[in-house]
This record gives sequence, C-alpha cells and structure tokens, in this order.
Amino acid sequence: MNNNEHHTVSGPRRFFLKGCLAAAASAAIPAKSFSSVFLKNRDLEEPDLFNENNGSCVLKFAHLTDTHIGDVKNPIRSDLLGGTIAFFYERPQDPMCAKLLDSAIQSINSYAETNTMDFCIATGDLTDMSMKREAQWLTDIADGRFPRNFREDDMVEVNPAGMNIPWYACLGNHDLLVFGALPSKLVEYIVLKINESPDFDIIFQDEWINIVSSSTSQVPGHGFFNQSEKKDGYYSFTPNENIHCIVLNTAADNHMEGLADRFLNDNQDKITDILSKKQNFHNLFQEIAKEFANWINRENLYNILNSGKESKFNFKEKNLNAVFAMGSDGTLDRDQYNWMVNEIENNQDKICIIFSHHGSCDFMEIPGNINQAQFDTTLCRYDNVIAHICGHSHENKIDNISDSGKNYYRIRTSSLIEYPQEWRAVEILKKADGKGVIKCKMIRHNYSKGFLTAAFHWRIFFSKNKMYGQPQDRNTELEFEIPSGLREKSSFLSL
Repeated sequence: MNNNEHHTVSGPRRFFLKGCLAAAASAAIPAKSFSSVFLKNRDLEEPDLFNENNGSCVLKFAHLTDTHIGDVKNPIRSDLLGGTIAFFYERPQDPMCAKLLDSAIQSINSYAETNTMDFCIATGDLTDMSMKREAQWLTDIADGRFPRNFREDDMVEVNPAGMNIPWYACLGNHDLLVFGALPSKLVEYIVLKINESPDFDIIFQDEWINIVSSSTSQVPGHGFFNQSEKKDGYYSFTPNENIHCIVLNTAADNHMEGLADRFLNDNQDKITDILSKKQNFHNLFQEIAKEFANWINRENLYNILNSGKESKFNFKEKNLNAVFAMGSDGTLDRDQYNWMVNEIENNQDKICIIFSHHGSCDFMEIPGNINQAQFDTTLCRYDNVIAHICGHSHENKIDNISDSGKNYYRIRTSSLIEYPQEWRAVEILKKADGKGVIKCKMIRHNYSKGFLTAAFHWRIFFSKNKMYGQPQDRNTELEFEIPSGLREKSSFLSL
C-alpha cells in the first residue's frame, strides 16, 4: 500500500436508488450465476499472517460492529416502514440478529482461548431502532442471559454464551435515531398521539448508555463510566502502559433531538391538524416529516439553533436539508474534537487508536462541526495516532490517509447483520527492526444459516465485493513508525 496515497470517499450513499437498480438487475440474472458468486472462498487464497511470529505483541483485540439487534416484529415498526420502504429496508436475516450476535461472541471467545485478547470493541449500530427492548437484548446476550421479553415466535431462538473477554461499546446512528435517520423525539411524539400505550418504547442517548452500562460482563460500564463530565457518550481508556484508546460519539442524536424539540414546540397547531386526519401511521409520519424538513429551512433557523441546546453546532447556512436527509451520517462537534486532541497530546508516550461508528469519510458537512478534511489533517499531525477503527459502511475497507508526509490508517469492518458477517482480529506489534505493524485478520462466525441467508439476499448483489473487501482490506499487515515518545520508554523497550 502506498503511504503517500490519500483515499477519499464520495458523498452520501443513496441506498434507495441502489436498491431499485439491484432489484431490476437481479431479476435478469440466472439463478446459477447468482449463487456461484457467493460460494468462492477467497480466504483460502489469503495468507494467515497471524501465524507468522515476526514481532512482540503490544496489543490484541477484536473489532465487532453493526450488529443491528432489532425487535423486528414490533407493530409500530411495520406501521412506520410502510410497503415500499419495508421492501428495501428489511432483511430476511433480521429475525436472526440475536443468534448472529451470540454466534459472533462464541467465535471471539473461541479465538481468545488460544490467542490472548485484551478486549473486544463494538463500534455502534449495535441496536436497530433506538428502542429499550433492543438495548436490553444486546446487554443480555453479551452477559450470557436469555434476553428478557424475547419473542421466540418471531425471532430465532438463542441461548447466549456471554462474552468472556472485556468489551467496550460506542454509539452509532441506529442506536440513537429510529431506523438510523429519523429523530426519535419526533417519532415518539407521533406514536404517543395516535396510540397511548403502544408496544414501542423509544429511548434516548442517556437511557441507551445506562442500559448498556448496567451489563454485568467485563468491563464495568463498558467504557461509559469514563465519559466526560458532559456525559455525551465519548470516553477513553488505557488497556496497558503503551496504548491509549479514544472512543468518539459520531452519532447525530445530539443535534437532531434538539431540533425536534423546537419543531414540536413551534408548530403545535399545524401538527394537531395533521394528526386529526386519522391517516395510517406511515402517511402520517411522512407528512409531519415533510413539515419538519420545511421548518429546518426557515430564514431564522440560525437564530433558533444558536439560542439553546444546539448552540455549540453553530449552524450558519440557510439550506440545511442535510440535517434531516442525511441523519444517518456522522458528525463531530468542536467540544468533542477539542477533547480528542487533548487526549492525543496528553498521551504522546503511548500509541493512540481512535474508535467510532463513522469514519471521517462518512461525516456530514455541517457548518461549525469538524469535516473530513479537518479530521484527517488533525490525525496525520500526530505520530502517536496510528489508526481510526470504525464501521457504519458495512464493508471491509482499509485506507491509508496521508497529509504532509504523515499518515494514519482508517480501518472499516463489515457489518455482522449483513454479508459477509465477520469480525476483525487486530494485533499491534513491535518488530525487531524497530518498526511497528498492525495485523488484521477477518473471522466469520459459525451460524451458517445466518450467513447463507445474508449472502443470497438480492439487495447486496452488486455491493457484495465491496462489502467483502479486497485482500488488502482483509488479512493484511500495515506498517507504521513507532511514535517518538514511545521509543525509549522502558515498558516498551522490555517487550
């Protein structure tokens, strides 16, 4: 991989259009050719780099992401999706989500028995619709308990083994926004107006964190006990004397919820009139969502956003369709950015690894917030930052990000809910020649029915290669310079 190469990613993904094209094309593809493309095991052609003993281990961990634990038979979920949207959104393997997570955990436990693992980190979209039951199921499965209030008639049965190594969590857009894009506050308001006691318990950021933090498996709080005084869902931890881990919250909840509160307060008469039409839930939400988008583009929005909770985002443009239409993408406000920089600078005697749900290539362009170029330039500035590990894109992809002769690696791992349903083993080594190396290895769970169901789903036909990744995105070695502040440190020299 060329260390001077700077990779960029184009604008927001257009899932609906891609889905339409995939549906049309798959209808014309013979069944034989459709099935054969998934049965070639390219892993057999890749070297098992983890069997090569070419350095001293500094850190070894598992990266798991986008598990999407979802209450798929919740009645409001069906009402909200509606016919066409449901066709493109729902996956046939969704009822297997709990079984898939348990299978992945068992795979990690098994690997750790012969390869000592320091921890596992799950980088967001761990739940699917920002609902209480989903967060409880996630926690119960990780703890090795049968999920409370689990609908066995609707979901594939699971008998959780529980995670045997310490694990950490971070927030994704699906954990905080309904379907990963819709403001939870707005959805909750509409649901409660048309049904006083629905089987639908939306939760917000603090509640999600509290449920996950209550987990009885290792580590206490799963990182959130270390979050900043503002309790905004980002934190750091130090697994050993030579490594510092920085976990960001790149989900859009913090500004979307504030906007929804303002909208509901300012438009009570209009919303009451819409609700009085007694439409079905899907049409009702679409009409209110349209009003919400129009309201976002009002002339005086700048004053609204800078007069309360949302002021730190410092919006300065009239046209803010992106705030609603691209709610699934990431954002990093300046308070969190400044905290991250402080963490990096205060740990110059350690290797720093950044974790979050979104990579910088998936950041929204929100005026006042940190964009991709600013984030990448900042990380390249520090020689103690070697990698940013994330998910969200549901693909295996490793990019060498460089600026002014310095670089870091952006390592994205595929989703557990979608093909190829893998987790990534990562090892940091100190080599005999004084260089450092990041070893990556992709590992699949053993629940074959879940894998085959995802592999043959028409929706991913044209994106399967991207999701699987090229050989350099999977089992590979990434070389880096040992940070200057670490080279003469006794705990590092003794490795």
